[in-house]
Amino acid sequence: MDEPPVRYWLMGANEWRTGTDWPLPETQWTKYYLSHWETLSTEPPRPASELGAAAREPDVFTQMPVTRTTKVERLRYMTDPLPHDVTVAGPITLTLYAAIDQEDTNWIVVLKDVGPDVSVRTAREGERDVPSSLPERELTRGWLKASYRALDEKRSKPWEPFHKLTQDAIAPVKPGEVVEYRIQILATANQFKAGHRICLDITSMDVPDRHRRDDQCRVHSVSRLQQQDRDPQDLSGRRAAIASAAAHHPSTHRSAPGLTSAQRRSVTMTTIRFERDGAIGNIVLANPPFNRLDLRFAEALRVAVHQASESDIRVLVVRSEGPHFSFGGEVREWPGKDVNWFRTFVADVNVSYRAIEMLKIPTVAVVQGIAFGGGFELALACDFLVAADNAIFRCVEVTTAMLPIAGALQRIAERAGRARASRFAMLGEPISGREAGELGIATHVVPEKELAATAAALAKQLATGPTRSYAATRTLLKAWSSGGVAAADLVMLDVAMELYDGADAQRGFASTADAFNKDIEPPTLVFEGK
Repeated sequence: MDEPPVRYWLMGANEWRTGTDWPLPETQWTKYYLSHWETLSTEPPRPASELGAAAREPDVFTQMPVTRTTKVERLRYMTDPLPHDVTVAGPITLTLYAAIDQEDTNWIVVLKDVGPDVSVRTAREGERDVPSSLPERELTRGWLKASYRALDEKRSKPWEPFHKLTQDAIAPVKPGEVVEYRIQILATANQFKAGHRICLDITSMDVPDRHRRDDQCRVHSVSRLQQQDRDPQDLSGRRAAIASAAAHHPSTHRSAPGLTSAQRRSVTMTTIRFERDGAIGNIVLANPPFNRLDLRFAEALRVAVHQASESDIRVLVVRSEGPHFSFGGEVREWPGKDVNWFRTFVADVNVSYRAIEMLKIPTVAVVQGIAFGGGFELALACDFLVAADNAIFRCVEVTTAMLPIAGALQRIAERAGRARASRFAMLGEPISGREAGELGIATHVVPEKELAATAAALAKQLATGPTRSYAATRTLLKAWSSGGVAAADLVMLDVAMELYDGADAQRGFASTADAFNKDIEPPTLVFEGK
């Protein structure tokens, strides 16, 4: 027979092709890396010394047990839109470095073609057109149980890891320890059209089965670090990390290293709590690592603000647990809901944020890591914004064809000017903590290691200061924000007279008068909030 030894269907191009061997001799093996901001790139990730610690934090997801949810969480990595057609034909291998919080889990990796072209046909489906309702196509996938990661080096090939699937090869994972996994992704052939994206999903659960055991459901982490740059000692608690991931692919194969078909854990906001330490109150976003603002967020925040207002605290600190302040709204809960629901949701969020601004005490936001979207807006609702110099602020709403819905646009304009507000809101450009300080968006900017101490010192100073004076100052600023200098002038007399009769003001006058009589600088007083 004269038929070539290899014949394969090339999706995307929608044609049969032939080859002399498999993998194809003309294959150009390419490495893709899981990079920051969930991007897939041929460029190795840069070290934290160049990007900043926040940009190199491990990516994380948590999969709830199948007894509690049918939702599959995942991490998703995508390239930028391809500038030209890219053909991937052959086997794919993912090298993944990750930590989990139990002794075993499943790794499920899915390679996808994401793009607008709906003309693609598959031979298996009889060359049927893919419906336009499908914005992405699954091309292939790979699987590996973590405890079966041991390799048979003699039988393994660079593009095809061979695992020892025997009882004596089973090796439970030490929770929290970064482990290397080599995952075979079944061979595929696809032409990614210009403008499309190569996508890699990573998850720990396949199609949910309600009768399956839940012993593999909680997985933490996937990240994008290079192996030589990883430091497992940096991992803390349940924050798992992927220290490195690289994929080998064939041909013009822009396949991804990766974590695929995956469950990306929507770490939703289930916990907001109010705490107090003497005169200092704290509202804590307590669902790390991402502190996403889910559908219950507005109500939970209102409850916490109400608790704060009913207490006798003299300063309120808004902070978060984990490496990030907040990734913003849990957008994955929004699709399919009608405009009336969205109107109510936006109104509820704004009511809760404005409740913070209406308090009669000063407020402080403490921001580390990422503050995106609604998280950024929450920080802007406070009088003082104390930020780590490597923190990242961003109005991400433009990426969903929306606009900031809880005050970011107008509050950035108030602090940094209209031109900058337009720039950051319309272009979605990130703002570093250092830049936020230079622009007046943040009031205090310090190295991350000094963040907690700086915020604590500021809170203590405000808690022992003239509380009524602070409240009056906030009233004047609100009047100025709404009506300019003239509006502030109108209310100034009334708020000043209210202060004059207060115990703190009278003590302050007496102390200052005494200092003047002695020709010395007035001493610092600890006020009583009266």
